[in-house]
Amino acid sequence: MESKPLGPDEITRIRKLINDVYVSEEIMNYIVDLIRKTRESKKIYLGASPRTTAKFLKAIRANALINGRDYVIPEDAKFMTTELLNHRLILNSEAIIESGSDLSGTVREIINESTLSVRPPQ
Repeated sequence: MESKPLGPDEITRIRKLINDVYVSEEIMNYIVDLIRKTRESKKIYLGASPRTTAKFLKAIRANALINGRDYVIPEDAKFMTTELLNHRLILNSEAIIESGSDLSGTVREIINESTLSVRPPQ
């Protein structure tokens, strides 16, 4: 079966569905803490910007919707963290040298450490 491209009306409808996905205050604080942690690592020259929070929020809402929910859970944020942050972090020169040829592995490690250091809401 061949799929056809989405039209403007369908895209608008899906955007509205994503924007209507509920995010609790606890989840919002969790996201902000995750983003802030990327700026606290000693291996990072430049961490994720506060503006990244809005992109992150949209992504986790979309993930919740894809998974059949109209609300976000901490697992949505955990699932999206690496994919959303891996290209937004700039390593400092020491971390670049230490990483050798595995820059992306080092970035994933830093994101993992940051994620594990932030307690998710219950």
